[in-house]
Amino acid sequence: MKKCPRCGYENSDTAVFCEKCHYPLPLTPPKLNKCPRCGYENPEGVMFCEKCHYPLFQIPVSNVQQQPKEEEKPKIVLKSSDYIMLLIGSVITSFAIALFFLFYPNMKILYTVFNLIGTVFIIVPFIKVNKLYWSAVVGSIGIFFLSPNSLVGVVGVILFSFGGVIISTALRELYLNVKDNIVQFSSLLLLLGYLFGMFDPNFYMVTISGYALLAIYSVQQAFKKNSNPG
Repeated sequence: MKKCPRCGYENSDTAVFCEKCHYPLPLTPPKLNKCPRCGYENPEGVMFCEKCHYPLFQIPVSNVQQQPKEEEKPKIVLKSSDYIMLLIGSVITSFAIALFFLFYPNMKILYTVFNLIGTVFIIVPFIKVNKLYWSAVVGSIGIFFLSPNSLVGVVGVILFSFGGVIISTALRELYLNVKDNIVQFSSLLLLLGYLFGMFDPNFYMVTISGYALLAIYSVQQAFKKNSNPG
């Protein structure tokens, strides 16, 4: 059967013209596009069904890949043991800086070792978030070379201040998670002390106050974690 492309009348296979509307019929049966709504068979190339006007074309869907989400930066979550390490580290580091002011230029090895150990205790809880915090340990050795009167001393000042700024940065990141003002002031005092200490070593004394605040905060949190293990 030949279906008329104009009126849809089904003619015999040998018909040349539509028996109803006399429209010329194609010699070969045309390809028909069946309407998914009403089932009417429309001629090929028709965009809308001639019976129910349902759209017969397909809207191309772009194969746009979704942008992968950025990995969330791991948050600093400290346990009771971490706060104990911060407490020990802040006390030892404060003691090292105090020894520097009391006995400089003597006892260099002693206060350098204390500063190195104290820095390790402070930085270890933050290593799981950023391995670069280890550079603070290298900077802590700069206290051995502190001297404003020589090139080596200037390098020591820069190295020591660099290590301190790294510690301040770690505490700043901790503050962004815990939102505790003690941590914020501790980070700020350390930053100011180590930066201004590059121009006047007496400003390094300010860092003792920063470490004292860190010790107070660590004691508070250690007790809180022990009383509320969950």
